[in-house]
Amino acid sequence: MERSARILTATCLALVLCGIVTAQPVAAEETAVVAQDLVKLRVPGKVAAVLWTRRNEYFTLQVLLEDESRPGRRPAADRPVESVQIWLLDKNGMQITPNGRVETPRCSRAGRRCLGYEVQYDYPTFAGDAAVAVVLKLGEEILIEKLGRFAG
Repeated sequence: MERSARILTATCLALVLCGIVTAQPVAAEETAVVAQDLVKLRVPGKVAAVLWTRRNEYFTLQVLLEDESRPGRRPAADRPVESVQIWLLDKNGMQITPNGRVETPRCSRAGRRCLGYEVQYDYPTFAGDAAVAVVLKLGEEILIEKLGRFAG
């Protein structure tokens, strides 16, 4: 009985993997999401990550902020988002204005454990193609990272 259960499990797993492998190229063409992790803009205890992402119809700049004053608890009303400024720059050093900005707490589904905030900026495709650097200002500290070019 145990052997037949193993064979059944292995067969199901193989079928699932085959389905994923054959469906993946189609899904990859449809989503075509590519990201660059901006490691130089991380600040321990304050900025967990900054991601520059090209999507099908637009670009995003995501900033994952840590709430070090209240680790693991719901973010405070006086959240750290106000102390962070971020700019996307073109080759002339001019700021590229985002289409929109969304700010959300990074909490577990139950909302019991929170890690901070995510701030996402959306940019149109033409503006994203013109971007060459990201500047992050955190209090008096200013960090700059040059952007790489996405293939295609």
